[in-house]
Parts: sequence; C-alpha cells; structure tokens
Amino acid sequence: MYDHNRLACRPLFTVQHETIGPQTLVHVTLETGRKHQIRAQLAHTGFTIVGDVRYGAPARLKSKEIALHAHSLEFEHPTTKELMRLKAPVPESWQRLFNEKLVEVANEFTAPNKLKGNSS
Repeated sequence: MYDHNRLACRPLFTVQHETIGPQTLVHVTLETGRKHQIRAQLAHTGFTIVGDVRYGAPARLKSKEIALHAHSLEFEHPTTKELMRLKAPVPESWQRLFNEKLVEVANEFTAPNKLKGNSS
C-alpha cells in the first residue's frame, strides 16, 4: 500500500498471509502508526477483518471484538530512549473463533525469528 498524499511514496505496511479453508490469516508489519491504518487499508482492498462491521464486515462476533491482534510492538521510550519490545500471545478467544490450523499458524507468525526481517 502506498500513501499517494505524501511527496515521497513509501510502503505503509507489508503483508504475509496464509489461507486456511475460507479464512486467511494476515501478518502485517506497519511502517507508520496511523490510527485504523490496517483496518482501513484492508477494507479499501475488499478484505475486511472478521467482526469489523465499522469497516465492512458482514457481522459482529458474539464477543463484539474484531479479529485484530498486535503480537508485538516496538518503540523508543520517551525518557530513557531505550528500545522497548512488548509481545503478547494470540488471544485465547481465537481458539473458539477460528479453526485449529489457523490458530496454529497465527502462533507461528508470532514466534521469535519466524518473521521476515526479524533480527531479534
């Protein structure tokens, strides 16, 4: 995806994906931190996030969540300037929402050193 409103075009995010049955698991690596970036860009291309009725999903999930999960986040601490790395496992609710193979692949996406470009 490209932001054509900027003078220098640069990718807003990169995507890896795995399709399992009727569902596709998408791993997105953000290049910017814009609010609703993933939701809006995926919806714009016709691929809404499960349960995200705000951006075009056909129905809400019973839990009223959307199937969007940030498994890791890196940022510079504003005071100490130390690189902060936060990680979170795949939500337990996904065990009930999605087939077992999709959850297994999601866990593989979140495993250390399994992602393209991961140097940690």
